[in-house]
Amino acid sequence: MRNTFIQALVDQAAKDPSIMLLTGDLGYRVVEVFQEAYPQRYLNCGIAEQDMIEVAAGLALEGRKVFVYSISSFPTLRCLEQIRDTVCYHNLDVTIICIGGGFAYGELGTTHHATEDIAAMRSMPNMRVLSPADPAETRLVASYCFNTPGPKYVRLNRGGEKDLPGADAIEGLEVADFGAPLERVMRRPARQTPAEDAELDVAFLATGAIAQEANEAAQALSEEGVSSLLLTVPCVKPLDADTVLSLGTWAKLLVSLEEHTTIGGLGSAVASVVASAGITSDKPVAPLLEIGIPDAFPEVVGSQRHLRHLFGMDAEGIVSKVRAALSSR
Repeated sequence: MRNTFIQALVDQAAKDPSIMLLTGDLGYRVVEVFQEAYPQRYLNCGIAEQDMIEVAAGLALEGRKVFVYSISSFPTLRCLEQIRDTVCYHNLDVTIICIGGGFAYGELGTTHHATEDIAAMRSMPNMRVLSPADPAETRLVASYCFNTPGPKYVRLNRGGEKDLPGADAIEGLEVADFGAPLERVMRRPARQTPAEDAELDVAFLATGAIAQEANEAAQALSEEGVSSLLLTVPCVKPLDADTVLSLGTWAKLLVSLEEHTTIGGLGSAVASVVASAGITSDKPVAPLLEIGIPDAFPEVVGSQRHLRHLFGMDAEGIVSKVRAALSSR
């Protein structure tokens, strides 16, 4: 996804001379394509991420459309004060690109895990939070960033992701239609009859590259007789409440999935919508199962796949948790 976004940025920079790219002494083999095409619009700010955000803010005040690129938690948690007081407070057109969301840099340990970033960025006034699931969504997110002024946070995986089902339909979406969760794939048991089309057991709401695990879990559940719909949520903030409530009145169970702490991320955003509906709506809303990282740091170091499995966030763990939630109803 990172190469997809940078290539989209290169293409857009040919049409928009205000675009600049700043990095924190990384991105080699990724950002060179921009640097070579537009050397006067590229700055390597070194390992000084807080200064990098301030430089980005200054450039934005002078009319530039600035993109900041760095790894994992460094352009976010390390720079919270600068993002809050300089970028968000002044509502500047700065897009912060995080590479390595979740456990993508798993072997490097907790310092390189981006597992609280969505919560931190969601809490900032004026900040939009974007987390594409595959290259198709990344191109849509890039287009949204090019056409939407103000602070934006883009959370990408490390690279090598494949498109999920439904990618062709996403490619043609208008940016104006971007805010709602995107329908990707419906999984129905083979024995299910057309008369049962109105019934849905599980609605998955997944954000980021971990949506692939939800896709695999949905397939496994269909083989057990469970119908499901997978929607991805590239726009975590603002979250489209109408779509969430529509799903909640159709499905028996809502499931949020994110490679992020369950405190303050997508699950929290969905839970807020569901809780509000319980007060304001006369229609029953399905219960919510939040799948993510619990309130704990990993006690081991390992690959992204190993850490997902450790916390029950891989396809196998998702199936187990959904099965238990459905059986308890």
